[in-house]
Amino acid sequence: MDSYEIVILGAGISGLSTAAFLEAQGKNVLILEKRDKVGGVLSSKEIDGYTFDFAANSTVEKYESFQKLLNWTGIKDQLMQANRKASKKYLYRDNQIHALDGPLSYIFTKLLSFKTKLRVLKEPFVKARRDHTDESMHDFVIRRFGKEFLDYTLNPLVAGVYAGDPKDLSMQAAYPEMAAMETQHGSVIMGSYHTMKNKRNAYKQGAFKPSRNIMSFQRGMNQLPKAIAKKLSPQLFLKSEVIEITPSENRYHITYLKDGEKHTIATDKIISTLPAYKLSSLVSDLDHKLSEELDKIFYPPVGTLTLGYHKEQIGRQLDSFGFLVPEKAKLKFLGALWSSTIFDHRAPKDHASFTLYLGGSRNHEEMLQSDLNRWVSEATREFAEIMEIEGEPKTKCFKLYEKAIPQYNLGYMDFKAQLDNFHTHHPNFIISGNFVGGNSVSDCINNAEKNANKMI
Repeated sequence: MDSYEIVILGAGISGLSTAAFLEAQGKNVLILEKRDKVGGVLSSKEIDGYTFDFAANSTVEKYESFQKLLNWTGIKDQLMQANRKASKKYLYRDNQIHALDGPLSYIFTKLLSFKTKLRVLKEPFVKARRDHTDESMHDFVIRRFGKEFLDYTLNPLVAGVYAGDPKDLSMQAAYPEMAAMETQHGSVIMGSYHTMKNKRNAYKQGAFKPSRNIMSFQRGMNQLPKAIAKKLSPQLFLKSEVIEITPSENRYHITYLKDGEKHTIATDKIISTLPAYKLSSLVSDLDHKLSEELDKIFYPPVGTLTLGYHKEQIGRQLDSFGFLVPEKAKLKFLGALWSSTIFDHRAPKDHASFTLYLGGSRNHEEMLQSDLNRWVSEATREFAEIMEIEGEPKTKCFKLYEKAIPQYNLGYMDFKAQLDNFHTHHPNFIISGNFVGGNSVSDCINNAEKNANKMI
């Protein structure tokens, strides 16, 4: 039986990044991946001269781990910075899109009524909640900022990050920093002030200062996992589906299926980055309660609709990252990224490309029960009206992720407690991935470094 020091389950960005940080420390690592390619949901494709991303289209440098990974892969020269004009972001309301460029824009925007603006300014004087039980983002924001602020700012922003519904999302799980601001400072606004002050002091003491720049790669986001895999290829088994994990004294036996044949290997340590719904059955014998909690994590379907047009077809100025849509608008899509405005070379000369996101927690049942072709057509038409586009797109592609973004919903803290208990009893079996510690690319990379350090 072959033996490995560390086995990583899954070759998405979390698994690959963890392997990279471990290999940099000279560790013997094997990755097992069910599919015949790496990157998980990160997928990029060239179509008719356009370069489209079908999941995350970019990342933000929030942590030093991102720079470390880039240096290790050797593709720093392929990194792209977002164009300056893409810093402007829009929110949709009443058939118009409204720019929000920073805190002051909330004061002058027509997106919110004068009454709501006053309500926001009064937030520091709103009594803090002393009951520390789990609370939805919907209830939290209404308490502190009012319903209109929730409906037309936080609701679409949550759709952009999680494809989620504020009524379902746990404030403590999805936005722990904001929840802590109320607990520690009695106010989100005052908490934000103290957080910024503490960060400035930390930077003066030499702490890593993130650029917060929006970044991608010349050939799309999938270029990053491909570059990692290229360096890991001797330790990466594709088309290898894990079907059983059993403890054996102080080790684990992992059985996987490859080309119709079963193989079993031994390992001292396991790091799983599999989706919660895939991992559930594999740990049921180790921790039945954790298995039940993993099954509860909801992954709504999200469709990615990519569109390309000649610029002459577009009546609106292309000067933004894109816009997000509130639930109250009842449109067929959650938001739109202006892909070729954000990054150069995403469309042929004199053309523009866009990426729309459909479904999510907001209307996944209605979308899946409808004719998907009709749903896509209606979303395309709605987007064209907002952007003042004439004629049909020059290229159009739709991709559906049936289980897309894990939701940090109410009840997540019960899962977290059970997960902590599992790690206490199984210190050599780390469970990670985008349903633990944040779902962005930068969060996954940062957690990967932390997990790698735990195994060293």
